[in-house]
Amino acid sequence: MEKWIVIGGIWTMTVLCLTFFVRGASPAHSRAVSMARARNARLAAEAEGRAKDAGAAEHA
Repeated sequence: MEKWIVIGGIWTMTVLCLTFFVRGASPAHSRAVSMARARNARLAAEAEGRAKDAGAAEHA
């Protein structure tokens, strides 16, 4: 009986640690969405900056 308590405790701790690790390693959905929006906005701003640079080069 004592052996099964020890095995059960080890198994429980393993599952808890794995659960906490996976939850901590995975971004929250809202954070992932905000990161994607920020990336899209940055890429759009970079593309707009390149277009302005190309337009200024044509007029010079």
